[in-house]
Amino acid sequence: MNEDRIAMSQKERDTLKIMTPVLAGKRTQVQAARLLRRSTRQIRRLQRRLESCGDGGVIHRLRGQPSNNCKDNAFRRQAVDLYRRDYPDFGPTLAAEELAKHGLDVCPETLRLWLKSAGLWKPKRRRQKHRRRRERRECFGELVQADGSPHDWLEGRGPRMDLLVMIDDATSKVVACFYPGETTEGYMDLTKRYLRKHGRPVALYTDRNSIFWGETKARQPVETQFTRALKQLDIGWIAAYSPQAKGRVERFNATARDRLVKQLRLAGACTMAEANAVLNETFLP
Repeated sequence: MNEDRIAMSQKERDTLKIMTPVLAGKRTQVQAARLLRRSTRQIRRLQRRLESCGDGGVIHRLRGQPSNNCKDNAFRRQAVDLYRRDYPDFGPTLAAEELAKHGLDVCPETLRLWLKSAGLWKPKRRRQKHRRRRERRECFGELVQADGSPHDWLEGRGPRMDLLVMIDDATSKVVACFYPGETTEGYMDLTKRYLRKHGRPVALYTDRNSIFWGETKARQPVETQFTRALKQLDIGWIAAYSPQAKGRVERFNATARDRLVKQLRLAGACTMAEANAVLNETFLP
C-alpha cells in the first residue's frame, strides 16, 4: 500500500473538499461553517490543523483509539458469565437492569452486542407494521382498556393464574391483579380497585368475552351481570372486534409475560399472594 495515501471516510473527504478553497482564500470561513453546519470557531481550528498537518488534519485524532467509556475485557467477561449463569433467557434491556444490581453497569445496547458475539442472543425479526395505531384519548379517565392474560406465570412453582389488567388509554396508568381465572368476580374486584384508586372512568373498552357480551338464540345482544353493573355505575362499555383494536392493554400483557415472569422467578414467588406482592411492589410503576 502507498504510504502517502491517507484513508478517509466520505464525510472526511467532503470536509476536505469544502476546506480546500478556504485554505486558498477562495471561500470564507463563514461560508464553510454554513456548508459544514459548524461554528466559525470550529472552522478556524480546523483550518489551523490543516495548515500544520496537511490533508490528514481532517481525520479525527482519536481514530483507532479505544473509547473513553470502553469497558475492559475482564468486566466484559464477568458480565457475560453472570448472564450465562443467572439470566440466560433475559433480554438485553432487562438483563442490564439486573446486572446493575450486581455493580455491573453496562448499556443495554453494549450488552446486546456482547451477547450476540458470544452466541447468547439472536436478534428478533421485527414484523412489518400493517396498520396505523389509534391516537390516545386526550383526557385521563376518558377510556380504560381491560383484558385478561392466562399464562403459566409461576412456571410450575404454583397454581396457574390469570392477570387481569385495566389501563388508562390517555396516560397508561395501570391497575392489575392476579386471579384464579378470567371471571366476572375477578373483573368486579378489579373494577372496584380501579374506582378506589382513580375514580370512575367514562367508558370501558374490552373484547367480546362472555363476561361482557351475551346473545340470545336469535342472536340478539343481552346484558351480562358485569355490563349491568357498569350501567348502574354510569360507565359506558365499548366492544373491540380484534385484539389490535385494544392494542395498549395487549402490549402491556406481552411485556408482562416477558418481564414479570422473570421478576416472579427472581423473587421466588410460589403463590398468588406472593405474585400479587411482586406485581404491585416491583413491576408496576
